[in-house]
Amino acid sequence: PSGALGLTAAPALAFALGVLLGAMEAGVVLVRYPGLAPVAWLQVLVSASFVGTVVAVASLALALVVRLLGGKRTDAWQLSTTLAALACGAIVVMVVVSFRGTIAFRHLPGGGLGRGAAQVIFALLGVGIFRALAPRLHSALESRMANLQHRTKTLLGIEGTLVIAPLVCVTLFGNATQHSNPASPESPNVILISVDTLRADHLGCYGYERDTSPHIDALAAGGVLFDHAVTTWPSSAPGHASMLSGLYPPTHGVMGNGFQLSGIVPTLGEAAQQAGMRSAGFVNNPWLTYTLGFSQGFETYFDAERVEVATEGWLGLLIENTSFFRLATRLLPGNRQPATALAMTWIDRVGDERFFLFLHLLDPHQPYQPDPEFEDIFLAGSGGTDPGDTRIYMGKAAGHKSGMGRNTGDEISISPEIETGIVARYDECVANADARLGQLFGFLEAHGLSNRTVIVLTSDHGENMADHAPRFHHEGLHEATLRVPFILAGPGTDAARQNQDQVVSLVDIFPTVASLAGMTPPPLLAGQDLTKPIDDDRALLSLETPGKEFTRVAISTREWKLVQHRDADLVGLEPIAAPDPADSASVRETLQAQLDSLYEVSLAEAYPSEDGTARLDPERLDQLKALGYLN
Repeated sequence: PSGALGLTAAPALAFALGVLLGAMEAGVVLVRYPGLAPVAWLQVLVSASFVGTVVAVASLALALVVRLLGGKRTDAWQLSTTLAALACGAIVVMVVVSFRGTIAFRHLPGGGLGRGAAQVIFALLGVGIFRALAPRLHSALESRMANLQHRTKTLLGIEGTLVIAPLVCVTLFGNATQHSNPASPESPNVILISVDTLRADHLGCYGYERDTSPHIDALAAGGVLFDHAVTTWPSSAPGHASMLSGLYPPTHGVMGNGFQLSGIVPTLGEAAQQAGMRSAGFVNNPWLTYTLGFSQGFETYFDAERVEVATEGWLGLLIENTSFFRLATRLLPGNRQPATALAMTWIDRVGDERFFLFLHLLDPHQPYQPDPEFEDIFLAGSGGTDPGDTRIYMGKAAGHKSGMGRNTGDEISISPEIETGIVARYDECVANADARLGQLFGFLEAHGLSNRTVIVLTSDHGENMADHAPRFHHEGLHEATLRVPFILAGPGTDAARQNQDQVVSLVDIFPTVASLAGMTPPPLLAGQDLTKPIDDDRALLSLETPGKEFTRVAISTREWKLVQHRDADLVGLEPIAAPDPADSASVRETLQAQLDSLYEVSLAEAYPSEDGTARLDPERLDQLKALGYLN
């Protein structure tokens, strides 16, 4: 081709069109996700340049096709047709990809049929845009063709500047992607897996009768299983903050869901970066969003539910916030629980470089809705009744009112058959999560990473079934909510077998991982390195504030648990491992002294505590309603 439709004017004008669209998309992203604001201007530059380049390259092939099909049509007609087709195509791609990430798309009536219909409508809209744009562009370009041909060099100069500018800005002001040495058994990768709301006693390796967890059981068989592990707080944000900081909630400051993890709290992600490791987090829970501080130290941090990436200025990650990149790499939201697939894609991308990965799955959380292939695998034959939407049963015991989930205060009758059905649904969700992890473990094996990767598998808290109130929710310092799975596997973890009968906590993850992976831990940690001997009389702290007016605190040992309602002076002592009841009086006095000491120490070095609920945008609040947290 020659003239204005050649290798100059068409790509130059197409680039200008792409710059406009890319800048508009970046603006929409930044309005929807204000947490990206620290790098807003970089996001606009990178999005504009990247989309512009994609559209410009596409214009070369499209211009040639249009020229061949157009025969003797004028250059103005061919150029206008090229630009109109590119415009409508780019707009449709952006709208469809962005729309797939919305709550509305995932809840369209008709399921997959409704979603398909919605995307057909957008495609037809693109055809309409094309038909409307082409004649108008043709008319506008007809009288300007000669002038346009003389200005193509200027256009290409502007194009080159806009391509180079983001690279220069990211180099000067952004954080470059860190490159790491290959992993080895002596310097292993680390994968921290948290399966939200997973009761230890619903896994086969912890003695459960149902076959809910064949892949987790295999991991435990080849690693170290801790029989008595407890959370620091039976809620998502405080428990995960303890995993990532090695501190009790009064110290790290996340005193409930919606609190922000302060940027001055040292985290496992930061320790991994300091050790020269690539780092990424993939989460599904709105309480763990980067806007609440959980992304600190991670090179990549994905909100997998919305396929939204938090960055600090890395060029590659900024590009991942554009719909063209997501379409090309199939990095699309709309599919339930994509975190494992995203994590495997990221591992594949870093290649042999050493990494730290934080992977969070949400399957066993309310509402208990397994994928279709897991539905009824336990309900059928259990004698239970299909409970439908399990959120209507969240709350207190049968006959009591509840304000949780879908239950807005009505008295809901729960029959034994319904209870059996709800437990079966929960177990199906556990099996669903186990299958996702099986894919990850198989991936690691196939890529030769199993023998040079430390895996920690745990949960932020358990879940009440019908055994405690509030039913089918995680509140109260019961064993059902405090006990969590804790499995270590990989190079160097055999040293932890000496402690597998001891009581351990989420605060032990940081010091243990730091020891195994050669990281430098911060001076202030509440946990202990489980590869070193720990005392038989160890006691661990758990707490919660179910109401603004009071705090519950518990202290757990191998044999006893003492629970205190701190503001009401109510104390209860529970045997854990059938100890001698004659010792209860002296044990109670000893545990009370240990509880007081641990609680005071956890407050002594406290970081700032800040409620960050206001940082949750409307879409995340919709997610929280769907999970049963809000009515």
